[in-house]
Amino acid sequence: MRGKQATVVAAATGIVAVLLHTGPAHAAVAVRDARCSTTGAQGWMVAEIYSGYVTGHTNAKDTLGDGHHARARFVVATTAGHYYGDWVKATGGKGDWQDAYDTVAYNGRVTGIAIQAARFEKNSMFNDCVIYDYN
Repeated sequence: MRGKQATVVAAATGIVAVLLHTGPAHAAVAVRDARCSTTGAQGWMVAEIYSGYVTGHTNAKDTLGDGHHARARFVVATTAGHYYGDWVKATGGKGDWQDAYDTVAYNGRVTGIAIQAARFEKNSMFNDCVIYDYN
């Protein structure tokens, strides 16, 4: 029985070692976070900046029971322009919040990361806020 237990432990250890080596090859250059609120919507995000791309975790919350919905996305500002994550939509009414992960490729040097939160009706934006966390 001891031989079988040792084999199982060795096999499990080998699997763990393989999993540890399949992580990201490069560490994030910087981590940024921001949040903002506007009438009917709140947004917050955490973004990791890498060379050539940004990964972000974005949250949107509907704060007003007015029949409209809230959206949020992260924005990457660079020396070459602005790049946008996908909108995260909270459509379930007041108190509903949704979150999502996204990756955005960019050119240039990152000068800031922002959260944009907004209140929408269909695809028409009523109001929004944008808050940057600068490098």
